[in-house]
Amino acid sequence: MPYKVFSLSRPGQKYAQRGFRCQDSSGNCTKNGVQIVAVADGHGANDCFRSEIGASIAIDTLFCEALPLLYDTNLPFSDQGIRNFKYKLWQSWREAVKKDWDSRRGLDDKETRYEFVSEKYKQRYQCESDKYLYTAYGTTLIAAIAIESELLLLQIGDGSAVVLCADGLFTLPVPRDEENYLNVTTSLSEDDADQKIRHAVLSLDTTSCTYPVAVFLSSDGVDDCFPTYQNEEYLFNFYKVLVETAAKENAEALFTELNNNALAEMSAKGSHDDISLGIMMSADRKLLNKVWQSISLPQVPLEPDD
Repeated sequence: MPYKVFSLSRPGQKYAQRGFRCQDSSGNCTKNGVQIVAVADGHGANDCFRSEIGASIAIDTLFCEALPLLYDTNLPFSDQGIRNFKYKLWQSWREAVKKDWDSRRGLDDKETRYEFVSEKYKQRYQCESDKYLYTAYGTTLIAAIAIESELLLLQIGDGSAVVLCADGLFTLPVPRDEENYLNVTTSLSEDDADQKIRHAVLSLDTTSCTYPVAVFLSSDGVDDCFPTYQNEEYLFNFYKVLVETAAKENAEALFTELNNNALAEMSAKGSHDDISLGIMMSADRKLLNKVWQSISLPQVPLEPDD
């Protein structure tokens, strides 16, 4: 396979001090010629009192239920194939959420976050209708799926999917969502979520200057560690350091460092939020070294914003 893959989620002080579990989830998978990495960020809003479960279900659904759709056609990343995939992913998530909801009926008042739910939504959750239950599990989702010749990026909600190309340029291929601003974000829990999942398809032609040498998926807990002003430049510089580490040592050493301390320290010094990072990185260290040396970015401090 062309990539080394890594994913990790860590709790932040912002919610841990209230006794909440980490609302982020992440994972990676290599199976049947397909590589996937994904991150999900459960909403911090009081009414989304099971968002950490919704985020976990989003990752599991991507790997276990929606993935087989990729094998139903010889052109999984065709326009129709992608539409089918989005719909199946969304529907599978809703089915799993409904199953979890039914298994927990009557347990609401024993859950830590339920006491913070508004009276309006408590009434909605206690009614017989299934209309509102998905809000309790609200989450974002960002995924990168690599097959032999193409890479599919999927995103609903905030966070970012950053690609480092062979020419040394960082890009954000997934179209922006104008509905994401400040603390407002689109969600997998929405009634038309499959239509709000944005995507981009990239070629994996290794001879092209736009070949994705590395892909970085981050929850907003990572992005918010850096100043809002020139946020992308700060973020790209951070990723440049990660590529340098992998090029000079190896990807495994980088992943070990991130797993041990780096991400937790970023949250503590920066956003204080739960934090998730997913990485696809070329296994070719010579290529990584060449691309790292060709990266040209504005010089900005790498210390997280306090």
